[in-house]
Amino acid sequence: MKKLLLFFLFISTSLLHSQNNKVIVTGTITDSETNIPLEYATISVFNVNSEKAVNGVISDSNGEFSIELNKGNYDFKVEFISFKIKYYRNITVNDPLDLGTRAFNWWKYVRGNWSYWRKNWNWNKTR
Repeated sequence: MKKLLLFFLFISTSLLHSQNNKVIVTGTITDSETNIPLEYATISVFNVNSEKAVNGVISDSNGEFSIELNKGNYDFKVEFISFKIKYYRNITVNDPLDLGTRAFNWWKYVRGNWSYWRKNWNWNKTR
């Protein structure tokens, strides 16, 4: 009986400790020029200096995201179609953390060269 009680005490203590190790990280993703929230931006979380994602989430219709992580140091990668990929390196997550509003810029060649490409493209050179 003592062994069974000790076992349950150990399991419940382990569960409580693992729950206390979790932290919520929040933020908002927007377009840097229009401040419009970006829905479906991808936020990937990696252990520092690792290429393997440990967690990830997609922003909602207000550009907001919330992700539960264990306490520790992480690299964040934020992506959205035709926008520059943003990295936030070695972010310490020990308490609930609001990353605030993270504004995205368009890729320079997409916006900057589009008009150049349309005006100066010579189809005969590519055939």
